[in-house]
Amino acid sequence: MQNAKRFGMLLLLIISTALAAEGLCEEKFYPNFPFNFLYSGGVECAFIRVEHPEWDAVEFMTTASGGINLMMSLLDGYQIHYMDDRDLVEIRKKFDTSSKPRDYRYAPMEYTSNISKSGLVEVRFKADTDIGEIVVHFTSDGALKELNRVVDPLNHAMEVIPILYNEKAAPGDEKTRVMKDGKPVEIKSANFTLGANYGIIYRTDKRVEKLERFFPGRKGLAGARWLYDVDGRMVTFSISKDRDAEGFYEVKRLCDFVQKAWMHPVESGRELKRLSTYSLVHADKEFFIEFDPPLFFPVSVKGRELETRSTWRAKISNSGWDAGGEIKLVSRSFGEGLVTEINFLPSYPEFLSIRPIHYRIIEDQNEYKVVATE
Repeated sequence: MQNAKRFGMLLLLIISTALAAEGLCEEKFYPNFPFNFLYSGGVECAFIRVEHPEWDAVEFMTTASGGINLMMSLLDGYQIHYMDDRDLVEIRKKFDTSSKPRDYRYAPMEYTSNISKSGLVEVRFKADTDIGEIVVHFTSDGALKELNRVVDPLNHAMEVIPILYNEKAAPGDEKTRVMKDGKPVEIKSANFTLGANYGIIYRTDKRVEKLERFFPGRKGLAGARWLYDVDGRMVTFSISKDRDAEGFYEVKRLCDFVQKAWMHPVESGRELKRLSTYSLVHADKEFFIEFDPPLFFPVSVKGRELETRSTWRAKISNSGWDAGGEIKLVSRSFGEGLVTEINFLPSYPEFLSIRPIHYRIIEDQNEYKVVATE
């Protein structure tokens, strides 16, 4: 689970005030992203379940940018996330806004892989971590086979809803070894995947966003831009000059990766039909989330409570699998602003149903507070 930092998210449009040419004060047409989501694809990955008094699994992978990551899954499902880039570790620590941030650490690593023409796999991995030297020698029991199926994350990484699938996979054979400080660790199972693809929706988040500057478009909202301070980090949102055939604008969030949303202004608020993001390295694949019917976000509820419901479906392009469920929004007045409570409920595949998300978004003039909890 890497690549791009997770600051952008399943889109929520929280707006206030009344209307200019498109139906709202343009400065308040702000596409807030309370749901963090990202995508990474096309990587090599080995996942090995072990019998150990402290860990449940060892997982290491290449990244689309050429780096190496190591995840040590503890018995309670929490993960220590090692990277071979000191600067990236500090960036992840600084911009991890979740209420349960991951434990990011630096470790020098070595990784080599050899995949024969017949699909046999041999991988050698070494990491000098602060908890000891981890060495893995993986050899496959047979050739890589087409897989294209979802991965059950079991109880690992409970801070996210993982939309994961692998293009090819091969199990490890009896020669596969895991060593810690030169001593063997008992292996329960081992698998290598090629073309591992990760779409992730984060279940925890906490941040404050403030509007710094608004740049109007030539014709109302079309072509407008917003500059927001997101916990000390400047993020730009821009809106397309034209709408699609259904009347939806395309809104881009530009930070260290690209996220897009398709929204439609209506008389009393905004509708959202689709979100997407893609790796800048593998732009041919995207992770997208669709809503049917489109999600509705009101401008104001005028002292009353407004509840809306929809269904969501998430998928990685070119995969034969998706995930989905229900989503419920309840909006009510909060002083001069608006508070929205969101329940994001996965229902299929069934193993994702244990990972609901609750969001609370408070809008007060030009400031937005976002809190997400499991």
